[in-house]
Amino acid sequence: MGIEWVRRFCLSLPHAAESVQWGNDLVFKVGGKMFAILPLEPPATLASFKWGNCWR
Repeated sequence: MGIEWVRRFCLSLPHAAESVQWGNDLVFKVGGKMFAILPLEPPATLASFKWGNCWR
């Protein structure tokens, strides 16, 4: 799974938007709230996702 696959998946979600924050992190948001962070340079962590009852 590469960056482009994760990017396409995140942008396929309803109302998802992307921006670059903190230098080289690709951030995905819905309604201004972050749900995923994807580093664009080789990191210690590949991706971070927020998951909770906000999807119900």
